[in-house]
Amino acid sequence: MATFREKVINGLAWEALTKLIVQIISWASTIIVARLLAPEDYGVIAVSGVFVGLCMKIAGMGIGSAIIYQKNISKEELSSIFWSATILSCLAYLILYVAAPFIANFYDMPELTAILRTAGLIIVLSGVSVVPRSLVSKQMRFKLSAILNMVSGLVVTVSALIFAYLGYRYWSLVLSTLLGELILVLLYFYYERYIPQLFLKIGLVKEAYKYGFSILAGRIMDHLNTQWIPLIAGSVLGKSATGYFQMAYTLSSLPLTKIAELMGKIIFPAFASIQDERDKCLSVFLVMHKYLFIVSCPMFIGLALVADELVLLLLGEKWALIVVPMQLICIVNVLYISIYCIQRVLEGVGGSKALVVYQSICLVLFPIALLVGSHLNQLAGMLMAWGAVVPFGYMYLMYELNKRIGLVPSEFILSALPAAFATGLMAASIYLFQIFVVQDSAMLPIVVVISKIALGGVTYGAALLVIAPKDVVGIKKLVKGN
Repeated sequence: MATFREKVINGLAWEALTKLIVQIISWASTIIVARLLAPEDYGVIAVSGVFVGLCMKIAGMGIGSAIIYQKNISKEELSSIFWSATILSCLAYLILYVAAPFIANFYDMPELTAILRTAGLIIVLSGVSVVPRSLVSKQMRFKLSAILNMVSGLVVTVSALIFAYLGYRYWSLVLSTLLGELILVLLYFYYERYIPQLFLKIGLVKEAYKYGFSILAGRIMDHLNTQWIPLIAGSVLGKSATGYFQMAYTLSSLPLTKIAELMGKIIFPAFASIQDERDKCLSVFLVMHKYLFIVSCPMFIGLALVADELVLLLLGEKWALIVVPMQLICIVNVLYISIYCIQRVLEGVGGSKALVVYQSICLVLFPIALLVGSHLNQLAGMLMAWGAVVPFGYMYLMYELNKRIGLVPSEFILSALPAAFATGLMAASIYLFQIFVVQDSAMLPIVVVISKIALGGVTYGAALLVIAPKDVVGIKKLVKGN
């Protein structure tokens, strides 16, 4: 029988493998769709996503996490949760439906009304499926979850490409997302074999909603803090600038998004199950974070270093203005991948109040920084100001992690040093290649990109072999074993 550590590591491996497959196909689709759509199309979708996502958070009430967190939960409680979640999601959709024209008028985007009313259907789908999704996570069936999400991701990717080719413009992004979510909901119900009883008793779900509500405020603030840029850019800079940000964020954060989904499905239930074992929490976190940093750090920095040639090669001159925003977001994402990991750990060990404080810090700092930055240098200024205040919240999370699982800052820094040092050498090699070989040469963009990736990969791999050979062996065994 698999040990707890094996379940977590195997879950990470399966999630990582399926995310990688979807990632590759998603990137290819995004590139083709971006050539067919205009920046304005992405801008209006970015604004709609802020409000649809907010309604989903409110309707969800954090109840999915409550199902995972509770050690014992009856069929009657699950049925009550199912029906109450369905009712709340329908009410949230109704509110968004009524508010849609007013939101469209505020942003001076008439098309937003129909988009919000259509995209908002995903709120209902999310509410209906909260029980089977949560049960799969609670049972730590990570392999099943990974495969189902991979299928859904492929549906979204392929359908977006088809709709865009047929000339559906921004509807390509709306309809493909809805279709993918519908398929995912049906798959979860089928494989979990969950059929709710015709039973609803509010008294049975009080404790679940009490726990869910305790993390709801943090999740709503988390949503706002990740959406402040399109929310403010949409009203201050307009559709085009918002569209440029959205594309830059999509390309630079695809790895972050997939890894964050992975962490949400695995780290929270894993740490919730060992929340009373402080030493075990610490040891699992250090290993998990070290491997996460080894994989993600060179990925984001490398993407930033090839962004100039990559954007022109893949998207064309139409999207040239996203290069600098993309580079800035990649740099900040190195820190954000660690933030996402720490948040899920704190959630799992009962530190939901700490997350509310962290989100409150960001809720105050982010909009102020973005508004100041937008007046200094529009979109690039907004992103630089945002990046400057992110470390303040990060320091608070580290403080809370120290209290909850005994993480010593020096121990944490030492675990991240191998990846940081190897990434620094990788960046230096690519920079020198740019200065002495690429600059003033007639090399084709595709040759430059391939050369930089190859040079960076070899440099990083070699440096890591010298600095942290045991970690390389550990990762190799993990990959080989799965």
